[in-house]
Parts: sequence; C-alpha cells; structure tokens
Amino acid sequence: MNTISFMSANYVPREVGYAMHGWGHGDRATNEAFRPLDTYEQRLDELLADIRELGFDAIDLWGAHLNPVWATDDHIEIALAVGTTIIAGFAPVESPLYRSRGLRVAVENHPEKTPAELGAKIGDQGATVDTHEDPSDDCGAMRMQLEEWLR
Repeated sequence: MNTISFMSANYVPREVGYAMHGWGHGDRATNEAFRPLDTYEQRLDELLADIRELGFDAIDLWGAHLNPVWATDDHIEIALAVGTTIIAGFAPVESPLYRSRGLRVAVENHPEKTPAELGAKIGDQGATVDTHEDPSDDCGAMRMQLEEWLR
C-alpha cells in the first residue's frame, strides 16, 4: 500500500489569514512565524496535530516550517524528535546543517521543465512534485512526464 502524505505547504496561507497576495507573501509570513525558537516547538506541535486530526500519519514538512536560513540545531532537534526526515521545498540541496543531522531535502520542481533537469539538480536528494495548474510556469508540462519518471 502506498503512503499518502500531507504537504504542510498547504498551511502556508494560515499565517496571513488565508488572504495571500502571492505565494511569497504566505511563505515569508510562515518563515517569520516558525523562526523564533521559543515558540517553535509549540507551533510545530499545533501544525502536526491539525494535520493528524485530518487523518494523516505521514507529513511532508515544507521548508518554511524549518528553513536552513534560520534553523538552528535546536530547531532541528525539535523536528527530529517528532520524526522529521525530509524537508520539502526550495531549500538548498546541499544544506550542511540538514545533512549533518541526517535530514534530506525534497526539492520542488521549479523552474525545471523536465524530470531530467530536476534529476540533474538534486543528485542523491529527493523531489517533491508540484503539479498545480499555473499558466505562469511549466508544472503542467512536467506532469506529462512524471508518471513514467516516478515508476
């Protein structure tokens, strides 16, 4: 049986009351909300509890919820304690902080237009596939090739 996970990026709009003015607006607000170490554990626990309440046992943690730009060893220790192993999004593929703690990065497919382009970028890391319909990018074009590539 395949595991279906919940992508915590779905909750990026929460930090702006679900009134985002573009993805960057919500992503920046999420980074700002999760950055302070003194509230990180509580915020992460609340996020994970809400997701579990929806019936999910597997969660892909979005980079704005644990960003290598601001994450400290203490942030990572908290995330590891709840079972985090992969961070999804646009985090640097070669994040020394993540790697030193055994975390892997699943890089989202932007701006790559083919699985081969994405594969060349990620090396031994993983991919998180965004297949949304946005006329400003080519996710839809990549979707046509993904089923074959992911087998």
